[in-house]
Amino acid sequence: LVPYFRVALALSRRVLHPFVGIPLSTLLVIGVSFLVLFSLLRPVWALAGFFAVAPLANGLVARLVLGSATVHHKAGMFWVEPLFLSLVIGLLLRRAALSEPMDSKRPEAAVGFYAVVVLTSLALFFLQSPWWWDRLTMAWLHIPRMRQLSPNHPLRAGLLILGSLLCYRLTFDRLVTSKEIQLVCRGWLFGGILTALYGLRMWARHEGVMSPQVESVLDDVNSYGAYLVLTLFIAWREYLSEKELWARAMAGLTLLLTVWMIPLTGSRIAIIAATVGAGMAWMILARPGRERWIKGCVLAAIASAILLFPFVVGSSAVIKEAFQKHPRLFSAGLYRVAQAMDARLVLKAWWGFRQALSAAGLRMVIDKPAFGQGPGTFYANLGQYYRPGDEGWMPPYENAHNYFVQVAAETGVLGLAGFLWSVCAVILPGFMGAPIEERRRIRLLVIGVGGYLFTALAQHPLVLSEQAFLFWGYLGILGACSRLNQAPPTASPLV
Repeated sequence: LVPYFRVALALSRRVLHPFVGIPLSTLLVIGVSFLVLFSLLRPVWALAGFFAVAPLANGLVARLVLGSATVHHKAGMFWVEPLFLSLVIGLLLRRAALSEPMDSKRPEAAVGFYAVVVLTSLALFFLQSPWWWDRLTMAWLHIPRMRQLSPNHPLRAGLLILGSLLCYRLTFDRLVTSKEIQLVCRGWLFGGILTALYGLRMWARHEGVMSPQVESVLDDVNSYGAYLVLTLFIAWREYLSEKELWARAMAGLTLLLTVWMIPLTGSRIAIIAATVGAGMAWMILARPGRERWIKGCVLAAIASAILLFPFVVGSSAVIKEAFQKHPRLFSAGLYRVAQAMDARLVLKAWWGFRQALSAAGLRMVIDKPAFGQGPGTFYANLGQYYRPGDEGWMPPYENAHNYFVQVAAETGVLGLAGFLWSVCAVILPGFMGAPIEERRRIRLLVIGVGGYLFTALAQHPLVLSEQAFLFWGYLGILGACSRLNQAPPTASPLV
């Protein structure tokens, strides 16, 4: 936390809290102390609060300090990180004070392997320099600054991966009973409602970065779209699982707002992931036998029609004419939905804007296949790996827009294997051991993970701290649900 206090102290010399006049450094100390105490005494409530506030923390601070939530990624500090560190300190202190055991039945090997690979890649990166200790010290002081061209960025990127794995582990260990899982899911739904209302406000005021895209508090439209995919399926599960009327109403409201926001974000890959995932969920929730076969055939027919329609002569002209006659459809984001359903347009967009980035990323993997270039180095090194013959968009500095390529380039084939192993070790138990009805609900969460990873084929959400914590926290919730339905629940102390 020391680097964050240093940044907050520097900011407080020129910026005070606009309402109460408290310096930011003092505000940060008060906030961290409260959060540590709260997570120490009420750990599950603290987790629920974290998943509710994490999507909003950066944007809220930027609005208070800089006057606009849309510039939070330029504020030089990611405020969700001290929030997470405060939570971690409280949970670890509680574990040490109460001698709470860790569950040894879960896939420690997968997460441990991934963590070791990331640490090794990070060590190899810094040991290239004879002044590695000085570089490491300087990088530690600059951890709060999200500047990917900085030589200090790799330490931040590596620690973010390790912190995300810790978020999964602590979430999974803490959630023991169905009530605890329910409480944390409600916190997630509350955060989903707040982010959606913020997005609708932006849309109504025409403040989006690109009409009809909505600038979100999750840095950009694609990362917001990926978060919405997770929120869609956790809200769907809670709507089917909740017994209390108000909680089910909240889940239904979250579901409705999320479905509305997905086209408004303008993220085509998120629209595709949500649509395909919703179709799979609709079929999975059907009863085995004739009903499932009928729904499967209906989905196959719809998918075939969508794939073939763009190849019908005059289809593009029909769509353009419809949006010209009804401009409100365009402002509602349905034009991006139509684009997402156009297979030719999607492939053309990938070839024009992603092909060269992916090719350069694969060359990075070939250059250092085992442990990669080092965490967080893709952005700065990209321009060195273009070759004559590459086509399309070729920026000198950019992320891969394919998280799997980026992981392989930065942490090597071993890092990619560790990432996939860790995810699969969590989602596979969701298909086994539970009663049929509960297994279907767990599979909704599994579909959410699959949809999120599908969006990662065309973007890089997990390089952002709030996205990383939310994704791995979601995996912790999924793992806790699977464990609960494989073994009898045990009593848990203070919620």
